[in-house]
Amino acid sequence: MEALLQQRGLFPLTANTLKDVFSLKRSGDLRPIAIGRAVIAEMDRLADADVSPLPHAYVIAISDPDARALDYAKKSLAHELRQAIGNHAKFEGYDLLGEPHVDIVIDRTVERGACKVTPHQRPLQKSKPAPEPAEALTPVAALTLPDRSSHSLDSASTSVGRQPTCGVVIADPSVSRVHAEIVRRDGGWWLADRGSTNGTTVNGAPVIDPVELNHGDTIVFGSVTVRFESA
Repeated sequence: MEALLQQRGLFPLTANTLKDVFSLKRSGDLRPIAIGRAVIAEMDRLADADVSPLPHAYVIAISDPDARALDYAKKSLAHELRQAIGNHAKFEGYDLLGEPHVDIVIDRTVERGACKVTPHQRPLQKSKPAPEPAEALTPVAALTLPDRSSHSLDSASTSVGRQPTCGVVIADPSVSRVHAEIVRRDGGWWLADRGSTNGTTVNGAPVIDPVELNHGDTIVFGSVTVRFESA
């Protein structure tokens, strides 16, 4: 799930703001990115159980020592988690009951370094609808590689990596076999890291949560720099 959060966690928390907060490492303390990881896991668990729409509000219980350690960033953390919930839902196509909301509370039964995520309410369940035929997309975006080759993003989802089966193949040792994924959703293009070894950045910012791409963005997969172009 660490990979998921740095792919998507997802979730995790937007990289363009407070990325310094989410990269903190404290010995024994709960890391903010671990909270995001837990929220992402709960959302995906509910979705896998055919819960729809998903809860929009979550109670996050943490230990008293962790609450004191995170007190200085509590407001910012809550803001980042709300954004992460919304971004993950949008990226995965999850419907939410309302605007994302989180409450961070102290629970003395929770051990230091751990957290417990509970939805606020129990949403109605419904059967999964029959999948709709994939929409044929006209190529309106592309990645330009260092050799100036252009690779059209002509499907709803395009994988990027060293593996020959990827939609965009980058034969560089710094690039993971399946390094990232670019998804078209709601008229925009979103990039998620797929747990790569050397990470992904957009305009210098690490991709932790899925990031919406704009024309001219500079993307670095491992140590390979590419340019995103859209109509």
